[in-house]
Amino acid sequence: MISKQTQEGGDGSTNIQAQQMVLHVGIDEKRAREVFQEMNLQLRKDYTREALEIANSRVAEFENSLLPKMQSVEGALEAFSDPSFQLLLVDAQKTAACTERPADYDLLSELLIHRFKKGDNRVTRAGISLAVEIIDKISDEALLGLTVAHSVANFFPASGELKSGLDTLNRLFGKIIYGELPKGQEWLDHLDILNTVRLNSFGSLKKLQDYYSGGLCCLIQ
Repeated sequence: MISKQTQEGGDGSTNIQAQQMVLHVGIDEKRAREVFQEMNLQLRKDYTREALEIANSRVAEFENSLLPKMQSVEGALEAFSDPSFQLLLVDAQKTAACTERPADYDLLSELLIHRFKKGDNRVTRAGISLAVEIIDKISDEALLGLTVAHSVANFFPASGELKSGLDTLNRLFGKIIYGELPKGQEWLDHLDILNTVRLNSFGSLKKLQDYYSGGLCCLIQ
């Protein structure tokens, strides 16, 4: 906020003095970092001295992942003035403090970016809030299995040409499959416990050829 007096004058004009001019400035990166720290103050009382050092280190990694991404999206820093976003930020800081996986800090930051972009959709907001809460609890293999299962069920090439379509799928799964896919039922039970999937609606998993034999048949004809 900037206050100052001004004088304006010219030929044939009347001088006007403004006693106070108020200029509202939006949130910049410096203020966003201050808000981040203000929210984090609420959590520090929950830790012992020994745990606080670890928690601060993890939350700092999350901050360094989040702020550059928010700054790169037009208008995203303004979200730090939104009460609902601030509460979500506190939850994300709690989760960041509890997880030792560096990838989780990036996941949390992507979720908050998505929250800004799709914040008007209450269904999306609810899903993001739940995702923020479980990131530190979901296992690597369960997360990989869920990601691949979602991709197989929902992503199909739209090029209309077989080779191009297969190349697209190859690039997609080359990016998202970073380890060995889970086997058996245990990872599904784990996701069910976290309320990430409902086993009764998730059903039995199809084989890949069952998905793509139908989804890609139009490219072969």
